[in-house]
Amino acid sequence: MNAAYDVKPDLSAPKQRFNMPGGIVRRTYCTVSGLLPSDMCEKAGLVSYDLYNAKFVPTKEDHSLTSGSFVEVNGKRYAALDTTPREFTTEGVVLNEQLLEELGIKDVDITKLLPKSDQWKNIAVVGELKENGKRPDPLVVQLAGKTLKWSAHGETDVIGYRVYRAEQEGLPFQVVATIKSGQPLSFADRSTSGIYYVTAVDIAGNESAPSNLVSLSSPMKTREEPGNPPTVKDKP
Repeated sequence: MNAAYDVKPDLSAPKQRFNMPGGIVRRTYCTVSGLLPSDMCEKAGLVSYDLYNAKFVPTKEDHSLTSGSFVEVNGKRYAALDTTPREFTTEGVVLNEQLLEELGIKDVDITKLLPKSDQWKNIAVVGELKENGKRPDPLVVQLAGKTLKWSAHGETDVIGYRVYRAEQEGLPFQVVATIKSGQPLSFADRSTSGIYYVTAVDIAGNESAPSNLVSLSSPMKTREEPGNPPTVKDKP
């Protein structure tokens, strides 16, 4: 370029400004598909601008994004069912499965094909989590100090846990905590006493039988074997 400039400076430093030819327009588009931005595309922050030949400006609206409910299990997102308890779901912008079908994408981890920018972190790519058709097996809970602890449920369709508490024997149990899959499997209560049990909940809304009962006043004390009904009312 330096050599060319020495010979003919006007080539790289013209005196006149370049004028855009007629028929060129600046328009917005959805970066997912290149189509006109939809409300969902704007909500996701995936709207950009470009220059177009006016004859080829996009005329169809993007349909690649939709709103939906999903759950997260082992770091993956799955579409919620109609019966999935809402306390275990997250609302967000979801990549439309219809788009994947139109593009012929099957049995591929679509997350590996998406840009790594911060904008795309808000887009949920959901799969199908099939429930196994049965009530989850009961858990085994331990009490260390004032903290309830348990291990992740072995069944793949479990999406979370409910922690129940009663003031004392003879009083009804009430839900005091809802813990989604992927969150720490423990619960610490500031109360000075109480009786607790934990249940597992699957994506279809099926809830396991109560775990063993543990008393905050007597750490590690087991009042019932796992799966056996508590001696006090287990639900409000």
